Amino acid sequence: MIAIICRVQKAAIMTALLSSLSLAGCEDESSAVYYRYVADVSIGGASYHFDQYLACVQEAGLSEADGKIHRQWKTRGSGISAFKIDESRFVMFTPTANCGAPAPYRPTKNIALLDASNEVVKLIFLPPESIGKISVEPVERRPRLIGPASEVKALTASILDHYQGRFDRVTVRVIPESIWASSDRTSAYFRSLTGVVAAKVGEVPPVSGWPDTVVRFPGYLERTYALEQGKVVGLPEREVPYRQGAFIRGEQDGESSECYYYTKATEILRGGSRSPYATVRYRDVDVPVTVVQEVYDADARTILSFAHFSWVNLKTMLESSMQPG
Repeated sequence: MIAIICRVQKAAIMTALLSSLSLAGCEDESSAVYYRYVADVSIGGASYHFDQYLACVQEAGLSEADGKIHRQWKTRGSGISAFKIDESRFVMFTPTANCGAPAPYRPTKNIALLDASNEVVKLIFLPPESIGKISVEPVERRPRLIGPASEVKALTASILDHYQGRFDRVTVRVIPESIWASSDRTSAYFRSLTGVVAAKVGEVPPVSGWPDTVVRFPGYLERTYALEQGKVVGLPEREVPYRQGAFIRGEQDGESSECYYYTKATEILRGGSRSPYATVRYRDVDVPVTVVQEVYDADARTILSFAHFSWVNLKTMLESSMQPG
């Protein structure tokens, strides 16, 4: 009798387990919540309107932590979308409903312009003043189309497939003598320099422990900056434009908002390091910049702190950079 009861219990347990496994990965359509992503932007004096429908559906998944079935939200219709402005310019964005969060909400850093109208292709994240409206709001009924239309999918896939190389960005912050001259010893060090001089790898090991990627001058830890909420104020970072095989810091300013350039020149690795670097040209002096590189201008008595940002390809950059707020 005991053996029969045990067999019945085992059968019940197996049935329950198989039932749980059959639920894992299944979406509950009755739980679906639908949203409409809307964006109105201004580019080059012209206005553009974009919208796309999304769905949030609860999916049952088997947890490795406790072996139980749990439900979690999954977004349908999200991902990178591209819309054509003209033959060489495209608006790129990543609509997402941020499932499980209160709606409506305002996504941030969510729209960029891919500009291939010149020899150097660039991706510019649109500044707030170029975005008239961007929101995700719930809708009551199931939309006819969830996600991008077929032509949008085809265009997006073609663009992402084409731009498989690196996208790079360089910024510069100019540090005046009033900040870097923190001691007599530091002032004497810089008085000994002439012309344009790049800080040397290993001369002042950084706190991070990566001397070949963050290269600064002696005394950098003694500098006192004006801070607001932990960020340096009064010394703005400027975009450095790319042309003629290098990021050139000169009289011509870069874009007014965050800008990445598509160039094979920045695919070259620096020495034995696996980190990509960008070449910065300042007063006819070329300087490799991996992450941070300081350069001293003895005539202007200023330090130029260059910062380099790099992504392996367009798809990776958009997926990582465009996050909802």
